[in-house]
Amino acid sequence: MISPAEITVLWRKHASGLELLARARFPDKADDLVQEAFIRLAKQPTAPDDPLSWLLKTVRNLAIDAARSEARRKRREQLFYETQSPPMRDADAPQFSAAELNVALHRLTAEDRDIVIAHLWNSMTFRQIAKAFSMSSSTVNRRYLRALQQLKNELGTAKIEKANTIELGQRAKT
Repeated sequence: MISPAEITVLWRKHASGLELLARARFPDKADDLVQEAFIRLAKQPTAPDDPLSWLLKTVRNLAIDAARSEARRKRREQLFYETQSPPMRDADAPQFSAAELNVALHRLTAEDRDIVIAHLWNSMTFRQIAKAFSMSSSTVNRRYLRALQQLKNELGTAKIEKANTIELGQRAKT
C-alpha cells in the first residue's frame, strides 16, 4: 500500500501534468479524472512498481472512457431528439439543435427541468409527476408552464442571435 505522504509528493509533482494529459481528451472533467486516478492509487493493495507510470496510464484510460461515454450520451440524446416530436416542435416554430435544447434545459432549475422532461419526453401526466415529486398537481402545472415559457424564450433568443451573427458575418464578407 502506498503511503499518504508518497501520494502527497506525487500529487504536488505530477497532478498538473496529469491534468494536462486528461484535458487533451476530455477537457470538462480533467481535474476529476486526475483525482479519481489518485483515489484508485490510494486504494491499491500493493504499491505499483512505478506509481507515476501507473497514474499516467490510469488517467489516460479514465479520459478515454469518459470521452467515449460522453460521445455515446450525445449520440443517444441526438437520436432521441430526432425520433421524437415534442409539442414544442412544429412546422412554424424555429428549429433548434439537440445541443441548443440541452443548454436551455440546463438553465432551468433542476426540479423544473425534471418536470419538463417527465411530461414531454416521458409522457407523464401532471398528477403522476406531482405524486412522484411530492407536489400538488397545480404546482407541477404552474412550474411546467413557467419552464416551458423560459425554454421558448431562450430557444427563440438563441435562434435570433444565431441569425444575426450569420447576417453580420455575411455583411462583413461583402
